Amino acid sequence: MAFSLRAASVADYPVYAGLFPELAVPDPVLTAADFGARMVPSMVVLDGEERGIGYAYWQAYGATTHVVHVVVDSRARGRGAGAALLAEVRRRAVAARSTRWYLNLKQDNAAAVRLYERTGFAVEQEGWALRTRWQDLAALAGGADGVSAETSDPADDTGVGARFDLAAERIAQLRARPGEVLVSLRRGGAVVAFAGFAPGFSGVFPVRVSSPDLARPLFDALRPHATRDDLHVFVEGDRVLHDALRACGATLEHATYRMSADLL
Repeated sequence: MAFSLRAASVADYPVYAGLFPELAVPDPVLTAADFGARMVPSMVVLDGEERGIGYAYWQAYGATTHVVHVVVDSRARGRGAGAALLAEVRRRAVAARSTRWYLNLKQDNAAAVRLYERTGFAVEQEGWALRTRWQDLAALAGGADGVSAETSDPADDTGVGARFDLAAERIAQLRARPGEVLVSLRRGGAVVAFAGFAPGFSGVFPVRVSSPDLARPLFDALRPHATRDDLHVFVEGDRVLHDALRACGATLEHATYRMSADLL
């Protein structure tokens, strides 16, 4: 099948809204306004015999490119569509002087794992998308002794990023989203935990704790902003935190791999 690639426009909202469910993740479909502001500047659309049979969306954090979505209509899979999208993202990332790229995908998506391995990606860490309830988090061990919670200050982004393996640019992008809540915990003047919370989706990401006993006070600091009883939590690379949440009754929505590669 012959493919053609083009930059996305706001008119491609139906393409995004129609294909996004193929990812089978709990994240909400963006509104048309959010799509235009957040995705269109870093999105390409793949056309085949029909228009809009796939799309890719990425974000740049300094010299790193995060491939957020690569989605292909189920009727067009197995024909090189995913590889074409990925090659275009790579071309644009290199042109923007990125030196590394990464993505997250479900561990049970064997076909995608093979595609990315052929492209040079390797597994870097595991992640877990969990669903739980605020009241269940009260069973987490730990407490707030010597810990203070505060709204995360933009001046701390570089330090928080270095402490918790987060790009400062990514933290800044999260802060710019309407309604996003960013909270830090301090102990002895140092930031020891950090989380982002989207109340509308009731989603917590990222979540970072320097020790397991800090999870409970971190979630306690987020809870006053909640508008729902349940919440989604995405944990990256922290098996101890994953196990603690599961022990409190959190259910696993899906497990992920973070795969990355150099762009040379």
